[in-house]
Amino acid sequence: MGAFRDLGKALRWLRTRQDKKQYEIAEVAGITKAMLSAYETGKQNPSIETLEKILEALHSELPDLHHALSVNQRGGGEDASETAAWHSHRLQRGRPFTAEPRINVYQVLDIDHPLPADQEFAFTQTLAGFHSLLRLMYREAQEALEGADDGPEDEG
Repeated sequence: MGAFRDLGKALRWLRTRQDKKQYEIAEVAGITKAMLSAYETGKQNPSIETLEKILEALHSELPDLHHALSVNQRGGGEDASETAAWHSHRLQRGRPFTAEPRINVYQVLDIDHPLPADQEFAFTQTLAGFHSLLRLMYREAQEALEGADDGPEDEG
């Protein structure tokens, strides 16, 4: 497999970060949904020309694919600083910002019209930070409750 190892997972990762369906990317790339599915599952490998078309349909370039490959080879996890750096890099290149799938800024804001990329980036980063803060506060509250349950020993 060599260079194509985890390519399908990386393509899927890029697509899901943009909340796009297979048929949407396939149509723009000029391939069938079935072929894109075969690429994403690793059943087939795209030619270099087809890969370029898929990346173009994903508004992505080789550095984006490299990042997606790295994330998938590490087991799918990436830390917040990597995510922020990647999105900042895409924003500087004028590429559409794609949020983590679990943070849907449009749902939170209850809007259905697209935001400018810089606003979407800022709102999503704010939400991600807020979620991290809530998790931290919850953990600290749980630890405080556990400490209170132990209670101080009576001296006497």
